Order: sequence, then structure tokens, then C-alpha cells
Amino acid sequence: MADGDAGPRRVGGKLLQTGTTGDPGALALRLLRGAAEPALLVDVAGRISGWNRGAERLLGYRRHDVLGRPCHAVLRCRDWRGRPLCAPSCPLFQAMRQAKPAAMDVRANHRCGRAIELSANVVHPLARLGAHALILLRPSADAF
Repeated sequence: MADGDAGPRRVGGKLLQTGTTGDPGALALRLLRGAAEPALLVDVAGRISGWNRGAERLLGYRRHDVLGRPCHAVLRCRDWRGRPLCAPSCPLFQAMRQAKPAAMDVRANHRCGRAIELSANVVHPLARLGAHALILLRPSADAF
């Protein structure tokens, strides 16, 4: 694999799912791994490109089960009225594409099907991370 190619590779003994040590994708993965709370990376196509242990614990999905899958197929987010948010018209996805931070209370699904109320925050929009957005997920008992 050439140095600028994206794809799995070992850097410092760790397997990176995308990018190289000097590219924005690698920066996105470092931010994801360093996040103290559940977090995921979403690419410009809306596919999950990173998933940390906090997200595994919160939502029940292992990293290898979600990488490369569309965000909407995994999270299945809905608003407080139960309307689906996970689509190209999703306010969070639109904010990511416009490189704007955003926050929204959502109801997502755990792997077992149980609804989880979350505050989803786009903290590093796509333009800053080379086609990736870092999304922090905070459980919120009073989101709705």
C-alpha cells in the first residue's frame, strides 16, 4: 500500500481502519480513540469510519460490526416525535456536510432493539478532518 492510500494498516503497533499517520483520517482516528465518551466517525457518504469502546458499551455493537455501514442502518435515530432522522436530510448530517458543529437530542437503538435517548454532538465537522466528522454521544435520561 502506498503511503497516501487509505485502508487498514498498522501504525505504532495499532491497526488503523483508514488513512495514514500524516493525513486527516489518521487525525480523526486519534481523536476518536482519545474521546472519553462514546463517539463515532462518519464519512462524507454517511458511513461509519470509526467507533470507539464507549460507543460499543453504549450501543452494544462491536467495532467490526459497524465499520463501513451506513450510520442510519446502525443508529436508526428518531426525533422526539418518533420521526426518522437518519437520512440524507438528517440535520446532523447536513451540519457535517456544511462543516458546522451541531447538537441534537435523538432516540437511537441499542443492538438489542431498546431505545436509548442521546445527545449527539458533531464536534469536528468534515472539512477539518478530511471527509470525516467526529460525533460524540451522551446518554441523556431527560433528552425528551
